[in-house]
Amino acid sequence: MDKATVGRHAGVRIFGSSRGSEVSLDDPRYEHGDFTQAVLEALQGKAPRAGARLSLAGFAGYVVSRVSDLTGDSQHPQPFMLDFIG
Repeated sequence: MDKATVGRHAGVRIFGSSRGSEVSLDDPRYEHGDFTQAVLEALQGKAPRAGARLSLAGFAGYVVSRVSDLTGDSQHPQPFMLDFIG
């Protein structure tokens, strides 16, 4: 990948497990939280992919939707993007 391409895609991606006003708890069904469960499912192939690649949008969309389903809409993950412009 050339420097210009890397520069267009550089930045920090932060994904909070819930809104600041919500609590993220462990789920005894998984021995970890629903957010972690959704992340693991996405990485194991349940999130939509473009060919063999998992896009950030596909990953985030799956996790947000899945956590809402798992928690009865009581937890809402928050993805943030901080892009660097060089």
